[in-house]
Amino acid sequence: MWAEDEPAPLKQDIIAVNCAGLTNLMLRIVGRSLPYHVSTGRGGTGAYGVVYGPIAVAFDIEESYPRGSLLLRRYRDEKDQGHVAVVLDGNGKKAKVLQSHSWGKELPGVNADYTVEVR
Repeated sequence: MWAEDEPAPLKQDIIAVNCAGLTNLMLRIVGRSLPYHVSTGRGGTGAYGVVYGPIAVAFDIEESYPRGSLLLRRYRDEKDQGHVAVVLDGNGKKAKVLQSHSWGKELPGVNADYTVEVR
């Protein structure tokens, strides 16, 4: 997981990232700082939950969200470390998201092949 408030590495130097690492890279490419809290550290799903929690709105699968909206499932424990995805288009249940994951053998890694209703 890449979680530094430094310039993003070059594309050819990136081998793999998890969901928060992907979002962290996106933030750094546009010059934004990574979420940080003393209790969670920098750039993990816990940091996203603590930092963005106060302004977050409850997710509604029937709603459309603007491109670039963060979808966050908070860090719960070591077995469920949460998830971060970015809305690519805001078409309700069929909204495509950019994310990185390793759920089984189907489409692991960075992908834009899932919608918000697919788990």
